[in-house]
Amino acid sequence: MYSDLSLIIILNEGIRGHLSQTRGVAHWLAELTGARIKEIKVPDLAGWRRFWQLKVKARSLRNCSISECKKWLIDSGGGVLLDDLTVDLATGEKKQCILLSAGNTSAPFTLVLGRILGVRRVVLMTPSVIGTDPFDFAIVPEHDFPKSNDNVLATLGAPNFIIPDELEKKGKELVHDFPSGDSESWGVLIGGDTANYSIDPEWIRINIGALLEVSSSRGVGLYITTSRRTSQDAERVLEEITEDREHVRMNLIASRDSRNPVPGILGLCSRIFCTEDSVSMLSEAVTSGKAVFLLRVKKKGGVKILLGKITQGLVKADILPLYFLWGFYRFEYMRRRLIENGFLVEMPIETDKWSELITMSVRQMRAEFNEAKRSAEWILEEWNK
Repeated sequence: MYSDLSLIIILNEGIRGHLSQTRGVAHWLAELTGARIKEIKVPDLAGWRRFWQLKVKARSLRNCSISECKKWLIDSGGGVLLDDLTVDLATGEKKQCILLSAGNTSAPFTLVLGRILGVRRVVLMTPSVIGTDPFDFAIVPEHDFPKSNDNVLATLGAPNFIIPDELEKKGKELVHDFPSGDSESWGVLIGGDTANYSIDPEWIRINIGALLEVSSSRGVGLYITTSRRTSQDAERVLEEITEDREHVRMNLIASRDSRNPVPGILGLCSRIFCTEDSVSMLSEAVTSGKAVFLLRVKKKGGVKILLGKITQGLVKADILPLYFLWGFYRFEYMRRRLIENGFLVEMPIETDKWSELITMSVRQMRAEFNEAKRSAEWILEEWNK
């Protein structure tokens, strides 16, 4: 066990996906060291003040003095954070403390608090304004194409708070709420509309309809959940086509139910079907160690997609480097890497080919993919150098 780390402080900016990433890394740091974890909410900045503090003034934080850091912190409403952490570190834990955050809002607070207090700082993802250089440790997904540096770890997908050993318990809790007498259960994770993707009623009717037929013919129970990004029209059709299907054990509509069934689905189900629109959702599914099937969805058109496709062509021709990829094509790089490494099975567009592919023997990936744990191990290895 590593003994140098005793306190992990998560700076939470209120975005669920970002918090999942930091909690995942913090969990494994605590598992490996015995350190305690504390979460602190950073101030909510809005309007002009948000733009000025996080986009304009934050640019000077990379090389600011202690007094300049304190001024920025107070002007940003973070003075209470400093008071709180000063009390926490009064017992001499500075050298054994680490600050951890994910996202553009919390990153500047992590930077200035770490500098003022003299503690190490970890950032997940690349802060758009201040970059990764000022941090002791930066954990950045490969599809952001981070520059090679001693303080940077590139991950395949996003770290998350999926703990494989705890999923079985979550699965049992899910069955308690949504009983199943089936010998096998499959999970379906449906995302929603983004700047690059569209999940419309037609897609639901065709693709989820195909899964309903295959699962029914094989006596398999289905556990389905949507995203808060799923459109109301798509939700309506999903309810319509599953209403009289007895083998659909759960159809949880996220916009109406605050529960998070994903850990339970990952713990209970032997096969997981996940739409391609969410990097975090795919990463969570793959971390579970179950067989994960990638469901392709509709791509939005327009000038942005056209320009992205042209950029991809230039990258393939070795005219531009990989980091010029953007939008859909940047995230597609991550998905292709997961497929190439055997963590994902890509479902074809033609649904009549699904039955044979789904029932193929798919090797289990449990304990082979856990980017949160790998990130924690990397931090501690670098810490002790």
